[in-house]
Amino acid sequence: MDKLNGFIKFLSRKYRLCGLNVLKFLYTHGLFIAMLAATALTLFAKLSVAMYPTQDVVGYVLEWMKEIKEVGIGNFYTINSDYSPLFLFLISLLTLLPTGETVTVRGFEFFANQMLYVKCCYFIFDILIAIAVFLIIKHITKSWNKAATGYLVTVILPVQFINSAVWGNADSLYACLILYCIYFALKNKGAAALFLFGLALANKLQALFIAPFIVYLLLIRKIKCFRCAVKCYAYR
Repeated sequence: MDKLNGFIKFLSRKYRLCGLNVLKFLYTHGLFIAMLAATALTLFAKLSVAMYPTQDVVGYVLEWMKEIKEVGIGNFYTINSDYSPLFLFLISLLTLLPTGETVTVRGFEFFANQMLYVKCCYFIFDILIAIAVFLIIKHITKSWNKAATGYLVTVILPVQFINSAVWGNADSLYACLILYCIYFALKNKGAAALFLFGLALANKLQALFIAPFIVYLLLIRKIKCFRCAVKCYAYR
């Protein structure tokens, strides 16, 4: 044991950098460093396949962006689309950015920058989902380590990578809204929770899967009934 302690002290002195004990820093902040590294690596991996085109993105999302540029950003809701106004508003903001040059990949012709903008938007929601998982676990367990582990598991999920980076699906948007709805409900922020649930429901009907959770919160009076009007307003 004395030899082990001596060896640790030797390493502590050897790897002291600018007055900072590197080993101690890595031991006390290891999970946080892992969170940053995992986020950076997953973003790099997603960006490396961001130009992979699919019919959903090229045939629909990029076409809607083209229509929005034609009618003007103020009339984004008038285009022929079956997606939610929230999603259309987000992609309408992307039309303000430079389109870049046209490229052809796998037989699809599209503006390279626009594809990158759409995919990066999905990537941002992927990270927000991981942060929501961190907040929920931290609130329930009061453990920073468990919350950080939840973040790590979520941010490296293969299904997230395939869904947003490869397929280019916008499921991360409504999933993000649902998770923050749950978080605010746990924090007794009923109005915010219902508002986010309304937005999630307006974005995709799959948000109905957490409707029993909302009903339960109403029954135990964790959320006041009159605040349901907030959800209805968001759903509109």
